[in-house]
Amino acid sequence: MKFLATSLVLLFSTYAFAAIPPQDCKEEVVRVGLTQIHQLSNREQTNCYITTSNMNNYVDLKYRDYLVSNDSLLVFISLDDGPEDTSSGAKEFYFFPRNQRTSTFSISEDEREITIKGRYNFDFIFDSESSHLIGMTNAKVEVDPKISAENDGGVFITPTQGLVYELPFKLGGAPSADFRKTGVFKDAYQHECRVQIGKIFKYTNSEGETAVKYTDEQLKKVLAKLCPQIKY
Repeated sequence: MKFLATSLVLLFSTYAFAAIPPQDCKEEVVRVGLTQIHQLSNREQTNCYITTSNMNNYVDLKYRDYLVSNDSLLVFISLDDGPEDTSSGAKEFYFFPRNQRTSTFSISEDEREITIKGRYNFDFIFDSESSHLIGMTNAKVEVDPKISAENDGGVFITPTQGLVYELPFKLGGAPSADFRKTGVFKDAYQHECRVQIGKIFKYTNSEGETAVKYTDEQLKKVLAKLCPQIKY
């Protein structure tokens, strides 16, 4: 099966669907302009996922889709309809500090923009016709219009508040599952620090699901040793 096929939801097919979704994360599919929004929870009802995809993605199978969860943004890139290890991949961003709100989405009155909020102080703004990420709160976002495996996924985020851990683009799967690779912490003062993914993430089950292994307070202490230049 092609990695995530035509929907980011397939990444979570082994554990995503809850029998009774949490009340504040009911499963629903909404279409705004040419953008389809899919909201659902994981099996444990601890995380809320919201995906965006464009209805015209099937035309040339070269596109970006996005998945916002309680603590991260996953950017899925489809290059063509070939084998998954060479034709699709993903890039991830994790955001700190985290808070207790659940991921939610809203639609502007003129239906031109979609705003998705995660469990952190960063909101994502999408154009409803193109499904492109066009802005963020508390961060600067740059999106290269070129869909390619050569530009690290083409999405770059620099926080103006808080902290971002950026995991590099990986063909054939999610980068957070490759503990050998290195991600980059970025703060609001233009400081950067490279840290191996395995030092920040842990496996949570035998199916290869991963998660940040520290609370915010624990992470602050870890970064004080690994990245003393980072202000968190």
